[in-house]
Amino acid sequence: MRAGRPPAGGSLDVATPPVSATRELLPHLKNGRQVVLAELGHTDTFWTYEPTASSHLLNTFFDTGRVDRSLYTPAKVDFTPEVSHTALGKGFAATMAALPVIVVLSLLLMWRRSRKRGRIGRKSGVLLRSVYTLVLGLGGWLGAILVAAAWFPAVPLDSIGLAVASIGVPVGLGVHWASIDRSSAVRGRALLVLAGASAGAFAGYHASTGLLAVVTTIVGAALGANVVAIVLDIVGAPRTVAAPEPASSPVPA
Repeated sequence: MRAGRPPAGGSLDVATPPVSATRELLPHLKNGRQVVLAELGHTDTFWTYEPTASSHLLNTFFDTGRVDRSLYTPAKVDFTPEVSHTALGKGFAATMAALPVIVVLSLLLMWRRSRKRGRIGRKSGVLLRSVYTLVLGLGGWLGAILVAAAWFPAVPLDSIGLAVASIGVPVGLGVHWASIDRSSAVRGRALLVLAGASAGAFAGYHASTGLLAVVTTIVGAALGANVVAIVLDIVGAPRTVAAPEPASSPVPA
Protein backbone atom coordinates (compact mmCIF):
# COMPACT_ATOMS: atom_id res chain seq x y z
CA MET A 1 0.00 0.00 0.00
CA ARG A 2 1.13 3.54 -0.61
CA ALA A 3 1.87 5.84 2.31
CA GLY A 4 -1.25 7.52 3.64
CA ARG A 5 -3.64 4.68 2.72
CA PRO A 6 -5.43 3.10 5.70
CA PRO A 7 -4.95 -0.67 6.00
CA ALA A 8 -8.58 -1.68 6.44
CA GLY A 9 -9.39 -5.26 7.41
CA GLY A 10 -11.94 -7.31 9.26
CA SER A 11 -11.74 -8.83 12.69
CA LEU A 12 -12.64 -12.23 11.16
CA ASP A 13 -9.95 -12.09 8.47
CA VAL A 14 -8.14 -15.44 8.78
CA ALA A 15 -6.10 -14.99 5.58
CA THR A 16 -4.29 -11.84 6.72
CA PRO A 17 -5.28 -11.20 10.35
CA PRO A 18 -5.29 -7.55 11.55
CA VAL A 19 -2.27 -8.27 13.76
CA SER A 20 -0.19 -8.86 10.60
CA ALA A 21 -0.91 -5.33 9.35
CA THR A 22 -0.22 -3.93 12.82
CA ARG A 23 3.23 -5.52 13.00
CA GLU A 24 4.41 -5.61 9.40
CA LEU A 25 2.64 -2.87 7.44
CA LEU A 26 1.66 -0.03 9.72
CA PRO A 27 5.24 0.82 10.88
CA HIS A 28 6.11 1.69 7.25
CA LEU A 29 3.18 4.12 6.76
CA LYS A 30 3.95 7.50 8.32
CA ASN A 31 0.42 8.79 8.00
CA GLY A 32 -1.28 5.41 8.14
CA ARG A 33 -4.21 4.45 10.31
CA GLN A 34 -5.38 0.93 10.86
CA VAL A 35 -9.11 0.32 10.71
CA VAL A 36 -10.47 -3.03 11.90
CA LEU A 37 -14.08 -3.58 10.91
CA ALA A 38 -15.96 -5.79 13.34
CA GLU A 39 -17.33 -9.15 12.12
CA LEU A 40 -15.94 -8.75 8.57
CA GLY A 41 -13.48 -10.95 6.75
CA HIS A 42 -10.92 -10.55 3.96
CA THR A 43 -10.84 -8.22 0.93
CA ASP A 44 -13.88 -9.71 -0.78
CA THR A 45 -16.02 -9.09 2.28
CA PHE A 46 -14.73 -5.54 2.64
CA TRP A 47 -15.78 -4.59 -0.90
CA THR A 48 -19.05 -6.53 -1.05
CA TYR A 49 -20.48 -5.80 2.39
CA GLU A 50 -22.06 -2.30 2.28
CA PRO A 51 -19.86 -0.85 -0.52
CA THR A 52 -21.26 2.63 0.11
CA ALA A 53 -19.85 2.58 3.62
CA SER A 54 -16.49 1.28 2.34
CA SER A 55 -16.26 4.04 -0.29
CA HIS A 56 -17.21 6.66 2.29
CA LEU A 57 -14.54 5.37 4.66
CA LEU A 58 -11.79 5.56 2.04
CA ASN A 59 -12.83 8.85 0.43
CA THR A 60 -13.18 10.59 3.78
CA PHE A 61 -9.74 9.45 4.84
CA PHE A 62 -8.13 10.51 1.55
CA ASP A 63 -9.86 13.90 1.68
CA THR A 64 -9.48 14.77 5.36
CA GLY A 65 -7.27 12.15 7.00
CA ARG A 66 -10.18 11.28 9.28
CA VAL A 67 -11.53 7.77 9.79
CA ASP A 68 -15.31 7.72 9.44
CA ARG A 69 -17.05 4.35 9.58
CA SER A 70 -20.38 5.73 10.67
CA LEU A 71 -22.24 4.32 7.65
CA TYR A 72 -21.50 0.73 8.60
CA THR A 73 -24.18 -1.33 10.29
CA PRO A 74 -23.39 -4.36 12.48
CA ALA A 75 -22.69 -7.41 10.37
CA LYS A 76 -24.47 -10.66 11.14
CA VAL A 77 -22.12 -13.61 11.16
CA ASP A 78 -23.50 -16.97 10.08
CA PHE A 79 -21.16 -19.90 10.55
CA THR A 80 -23.58 -22.41 9.06
CA PRO A 81 -21.80 -24.10 6.12
CA GLU A 82 -23.55 -24.70 2.82
CA VAL A 83 -22.76 -28.40 3.13
CA SER A 84 -21.99 -29.90 6.53
CA HIS A 85 -19.49 -32.67 7.17
CA THR A 86 -22.36 -34.87 8.27
CA ALA A 87 -24.13 -34.39 4.93
CA LEU A 88 -20.90 -35.08 3.06
CA GLY A 89 -20.34 -38.23 5.11
CA LYS A 90 -23.88 -39.47 4.47
CA GLY A 91 -23.54 -38.78 0.75
CA PHE A 92 -20.23 -40.62 0.55
CA ALA A 93 -21.62 -43.55 2.56
CA ALA A 94 -24.67 -43.73 0.29
CA THR A 95 -22.40 -43.76 -2.77
CA MET A 96 -20.24 -46.50 -1.27
CA ALA A 97 -23.34 -48.60 -0.63
CA ALA A 98 -25.13 -47.84 -3.91
CA LEU A 99 -22.28 -48.44 -6.38
CA PRO A 100 -21.68 -52.09 -5.40
CA VAL A 101 -25.41 -52.77 -5.77
CA ILE A 102 -25.38 -51.14 -9.22
CA VAL A 103 -22.41 -53.31 -10.20
CA VAL A 104 -24.14 -56.53 -9.14
CA LEU A 105 -27.36 -55.60 -10.95
CA SER A 106 -25.42 -54.56 -14.06
CA LEU A 107 -23.53 -57.85 -14.21
CA LEU A 108 -26.76 -59.82 -13.76
CA LEU A 109 -28.45 -57.90 -16.56
CA MET A 110 -25.45 -58.35 -18.86
CA TRP A 111 -25.36 -62.08 -18.12
CA ARG A 112 -29.09 -62.43 -18.75
CA ARG A 113 -28.93 -60.43 -21.98
CA SER A 114 -25.99 -62.39 -23.38
CA ARG A 115 -27.56 -65.71 -22.34
CA LYS A 116 -30.96 -64.86 -23.80
CA ARG A 117 -29.85 -63.29 -27.08
CA GLY A 118 -26.45 -64.85 -27.50
CA ARG A 119 -24.63 -61.51 -27.50
CA ILE A 120 -24.94 -57.83 -26.58
CA GLY A 121 -25.32 -55.19 -29.30
CA ARG A 122 -22.16 -53.77 -30.85
CA LYS A 123 -22.56 -50.16 -29.60
CA SER A 124 -23.66 -51.22 -26.12
CA GLY A 125 -20.82 -53.71 -25.95
CA VAL A 126 -18.22 -51.08 -26.79
CA LEU A 127 -19.46 -48.77 -24.03
CA LEU A 128 -19.65 -51.58 -21.48
CA ARG A 129 -16.13 -52.77 -22.33
CA SER A 130 -14.59 -49.29 -22.09
CA VAL A 131 -16.28 -46.48 -20.17
CA TYR A 132 -18.46 -48.63 -17.95
CA THR A 133 -15.48 -50.56 -16.63
CA LEU A 134 -14.77 -47.53 -14.41
CA VAL A 135 -18.13 -48.04 -12.72
CA LEU A 136 -17.59 -51.79 -12.42
CA GLY A 137 -14.11 -51.40 -10.98
CA LEU A 138 -14.92 -48.59 -8.56
CA GLY A 139 -18.10 -50.26 -7.37
CA GLY A 140 -16.31 -53.55 -6.83
CA TRP A 141 -13.54 -51.84 -4.88
CA LEU A 142 -15.93 -49.89 -2.67
CA GLY A 143 -17.94 -53.02 -1.97
CA ALA A 144 -14.79 -54.89 -0.98
CA ILE A 145 -13.78 -52.06 1.36
CA LEU A 146 -17.17 -52.18 3.10
CA VAL A 147 -16.97 -55.96 3.51
CA ALA A 148 -13.37 -55.85 4.73
CA ALA A 149 -14.05 -53.04 7.21
CA ALA A 150 -17.12 -54.82 8.62
CA TRP A 151 -16.04 -58.46 8.74
CA PHE A 152 -12.30 -58.59 8.09
CA PRO A 153 -10.75 -55.62 9.94
CA ALA A 154 -7.32 -57.25 9.90
CA VAL A 155 -7.15 -56.95 6.09
CA PRO A 156 -5.43 -53.68 5.03
CA LEU A 157 -7.68 -51.56 2.83
CA ASP A 158 -4.76 -50.90 0.49
CA SER A 159 -3.96 -54.59 0.13
CA ILE A 160 -2.96 -55.57 -3.38
CA GLY A 161 -4.97 -58.77 -3.15
CA LEU A 162 -8.09 -56.85 -2.16
CA ALA A 163 -7.65 -54.36 -5.00
CA VAL A 164 -6.87 -56.92 -7.71
CA ALA A 165 -9.71 -59.26 -6.74
CA SER A 166 -12.38 -56.63 -6.15
CA ILE A 167 -11.58 -54.76 -9.37
CA GLY A 168 -10.43 -57.58 -11.64
CA VAL A 169 -13.45 -59.84 -11.10
CA PRO A 170 -16.28 -57.38 -11.94
CA VAL A 171 -14.31 -55.79 -14.79
CA GLY A 172 -13.41 -59.20 -16.22
CA LEU A 173 -16.97 -60.49 -16.02
CA GLY A 174 -18.30 -57.29 -17.54
CA VAL A 175 -15.90 -57.41 -20.47
CA HIS A 176 -16.63 -61.12 -20.98
CA TRP A 177 -20.41 -60.75 -21.11
CA ALA A 178 -20.24 -57.52 -23.12
CA SER A 179 -18.09 -59.11 -25.82
CA ILE A 180 -19.13 -62.76 -25.93
CA ASP A 181 -20.73 -64.23 -29.02
CA ARG A 182 -22.04 -67.67 -28.12
CA SER A 183 -21.95 -68.81 -31.72
CA SER A 184 -18.14 -68.68 -31.65
CA ALA A 185 -17.24 -68.70 -27.93
CA VAL A 186 -14.06 -70.51 -26.85
CA ARG A 187 -14.49 -73.01 -24.03
CA GLY A 188 -13.33 -71.54 -20.73
CA ARG A 189 -13.52 -68.02 -22.15
CA ALA A 190 -14.80 -66.43 -18.91
CA LEU A 191 -11.90 -67.82 -16.85
CA LEU A 192 -9.35 -66.68 -19.42
CA VAL A 193 -10.81 -63.15 -19.57
CA LEU A 194 -10.84 -63.04 -15.75
CA ALA A 195 -7.19 -64.07 -15.75
CA GLY A 196 -6.39 -61.27 -18.19
CA ALA A 197 -8.30 -58.76 -16.06
CA SER A 198 -6.47 -59.89 -12.91
CA ALA A 199 -3.07 -59.65 -14.60
CA GLY A 200 -3.90 -56.17 -15.90
CA ALA A 201 -5.17 -55.10 -12.49
CA PHE A 202 -1.96 -56.36 -10.86
CA ALA A 203 0.15 -54.35 -13.29
CA GLY A 204 -2.06 -51.27 -12.95
CA TYR A 205 -1.86 -51.39 -9.16
CA HIS A 206 1.92 -50.99 -9.34
CA ALA A 207 1.70 -48.16 -11.88
CA SER A 208 0.77 -45.52 -9.28
CA THR A 209 0.26 -44.85 -5.57
CA GLY A 210 -2.54 -43.62 -3.32
CA LEU A 211 -6.05 -43.23 -4.67
CA LEU A 212 -4.67 -42.86 -8.19
CA ALA A 213 -3.67 -46.51 -7.95
CA VAL A 214 -7.38 -47.41 -7.91
CA VAL A 215 -7.81 -45.72 -11.30
CA THR A 216 -4.72 -47.34 -12.82
CA THR A 217 -5.83 -50.72 -11.46
CA ILE A 218 -9.23 -50.33 -13.14
CA VAL A 219 -7.65 -49.24 -16.41
CA GLY A 220 -5.18 -52.12 -16.27
CA ALA A 221 -7.95 -54.64 -15.61
CA ALA A 222 -10.01 -53.30 -18.52
CA LEU A 223 -7.03 -53.44 -20.90
CA GLY A 224 -6.04 -56.93 -19.82
CA ALA A 225 -9.57 -58.29 -20.13
CA ASN A 226 -10.16 -56.71 -23.52
CA VAL A 227 -6.87 -57.94 -24.96
CA VAL A 228 -7.63 -61.53 -23.93
CA ALA A 229 -11.23 -61.23 -25.19
CA ILE A 230 -10.07 -59.96 -28.58
CA VAL A 231 -7.50 -62.75 -28.95
CA LEU A 232 -10.06 -65.40 -28.00
CA ASP A 233 -12.60 -63.96 -30.43
CA ILE A 234 -10.02 -64.17 -33.23
CA VAL A 235 -9.11 -67.74 -32.30
CA GLY A 236 -12.72 -68.84 -31.97
CA ALA A 237 -14.04 -67.09 -35.07
CA PRO A 238 -15.65 -69.56 -37.49
CA ARG A 239 -13.51 -70.16 -40.53
CA THR A 240 -15.18 -69.91 -43.91
CA VAL A 241 -14.26 -72.74 -46.25
CA ALA A 242 -14.42 -71.88 -49.93
CA ALA A 243 -16.87 -74.05 -51.86
CA PRO A 244 -15.26 -76.17 -54.61
CA GLU A 245 -15.77 -74.92 -58.12
CA PRO A 246 -18.19 -77.02 -60.18
CA ALA A 247 -16.57 -79.31 -62.69
CA SER A 248 -16.62 -77.86 -66.15
CA SER A 249 -18.58 -79.85 -68.72
CA PRO A 250 -16.70 -80.87 -71.89
CA VAL A 251 -17.19 -78.57 -74.78
CA PRO A 252 -18.48 -80.44 -77.85
CA ALA A 253 -16.20 -80.32 -80.85
